[in-house]
Amino acid sequence: MTIVLAAIGWLLYGAHIPAPHVPALLLTVLAGAASFGCLGFALTSVIRDDDAANPVITAVTLPLYFISGVFLPAQVLPHWLVQVAAVFPVRHFQLALLAAYNPHSGTAGFAGRDLEIMAGWGAAGLLIAARRFRWTPQSS
Repeated sequence: MTIVLAAIGWLLYGAHIPAPHVPALLLTVLAGAASFGCLGFALTSVIRDDDAANPVITAVTLPLYFISGVFLPAQVLPHWLVQVAAVFPVRHFQLALLAAYNPHSGTAGFAGRDLEIMAGWGAAGLLIAARRFRWTPQSS
């Protein structure tokens, strides 16, 4: 998916990944996939009904996308809302991706603090999932 989106960005919008930033982009995508995967397993451990899984996950993720600057630029959001978003991993994933794509950063594109926060959320999700996740549904 990352390769497809990068190709679309390059072909249609002229957005290219600076060569020195490729390792940062790869690390960011892998860290995000691992963190959000762990959080997903943790969340599924508390959802008891198959039919409720999609609405619950959508109810959690969509508001986070909006307040984190994924759908709307953070500059148009109230300052306090951006501060709330900074607690959650979606905002940090978005910032780490922007750092990896920014050719004017003057660095290798790594957003260390954002990656650390995502990893912390992923570790918390892994701990919760390891304690609660079951392959077979549990009765309430």
